[in-house]
Amino acid sequence: MENKKNIGISLSTAFLILALIIIVVMVCYIYIQRTNLDEEIATLENNAINMENTINNLQGKIDNMSNTTESEEETNNTTNTATVEENNFAVLELSPVGGIAVLYNGEVYVRVDDSTVNIDYIYGDGKYQTLVKTRESYSEYQFGSLTVNNNSNKWLKLNVSNVKAIYNNEYGQDISSTNPKYGIIMLNEDNTVSYISISDLIEGNTETIKLDANNITDVVSEDNNGYTTYFVDNNGNKEDVNNYIK
Repeated sequence: MENKKNIGISLSTAFLILALIIIVVMVCYIYIQRTNLDEEIATLENNAINMENTINNLQGKIDNMSNTTESEEETNNTTNTATVEENNFAVLELSPVGGIAVLYNGEVYVRVDDSTVNIDYIYGDGKYQTLVKTRESYSEYQFGSLTVNNNSNKWLKLNVSNVKAIYNNEYGQDISSTNPKYGIIMLNEDNTVSYISISDLIEGNTETIKLDANNITDVVSEDNNGYTTYFVDNNGNKEDVNNYIK
């Protein structure tokens, strides 16, 4: 009888110990699973934050690309007029030859380059050589803080003053057209207009022509991809520039 009682106590003790072991194992398992779950949650949160940052960065790049595209479109739409402005500066790329015109304090300075084969083709044989000789008589001028992108600081100074805007005439005119009237249109402070041809600039001439146009408030290029240039008066009426140029 005593033996059976001892065996029963031993079995009870064994079951109790086994139960305690199982409980400890379960607690450890739950703790480990909980720790892993917390780590997974933290990882997911970090991934979410990183993804949000990536989305924000991509959105910023998209916005920058959109702004750049809009800026380029605005620049392309204003090719015919002064392309760079800084205080009292305006810089105009000449057409169809290489060159730059600078409006500075109401006066106009011009540099014509020989970097195009169009010169002889448009204005006749020998104009290339004429231009090379003309450039030897260019003078040096300083334009304040403005840096013009060219390989020299020598310019022709035109005999005009009180100019408020400069434009190309017929920026996109067909190169093979007869009697081309390429040149610089100068809108003066008194709303009159002056003009000088690229052909005169090649010859080294600086005398501008006062056109018989008054009350002009703007110069625009329209029609046929911008091939035709117009004067716009203070009433909004438009007149073809070529009607004023001989």
